[in-house]
This record gives sequence, structure tokens and C-alpha cells, in this order.
Amino acid sequence: MANSQITKKVLANALKELMRSKSLNKISIQDIVDRCGLNRQTFYYHFHDIFTIYLVGFTKKKLLKKLFNTKAIKTGKKDFTRSLNILRIINLFA
Repeated sequence: MANSQITKKVLANALKELMRSKSLNKISIQDIVDRCGLNRQTFYYHFHDIFTIYLVGFTKKKLLKKLFNTKAIKTGKKDFTRSLNILRIINLFA
């Protein structure tokens, strides 16, 4: 996994942990970076704001669920290619 992806995952996991004890609108960027030992500049390099991490995670999860709840992977080359394209799009947000 590339360093950029690792950093995004660390930031997203910090948000996920914080959401166990606080609502999203009560969490600050400083809370997130303090939780994972990074700085605000690093956060803003990867994300526009807190809601971006949240939406990207939600969208990725929703797309994966939709993809794997269909039989697209098993039905043929065209559907398999479509599935791979969806996974590529999802990976852009990872």
C-alpha cells in the first residue's frame, strides 16, 4: 500500500474511533490529527474537510455493497469488466 493510502486510512480510522464517543459535528480536525499523531497540514493535503472523509468512506462502502450484492462478477466478461471499473472508481477514493 502506498504511503498516501496508509495516511488516508490512518486519518479515516481516527475519525471512526472518535465517532464512537462523539457525534460527527462535534469532532474537529485537531481531534483527528491528535488521535493519530499527524498534523493539520497532512490532513488538508489528503482531505478538504472532515465530511470528505466521512462521505468517501460511506460512498465506498455503499458502492462495494451494491457491487457484491449483485451477480455481476459471475455472469460474464462484460459484467466482470463493469465490476472492475467500479472497483477502480472506488479505489480513487481510498
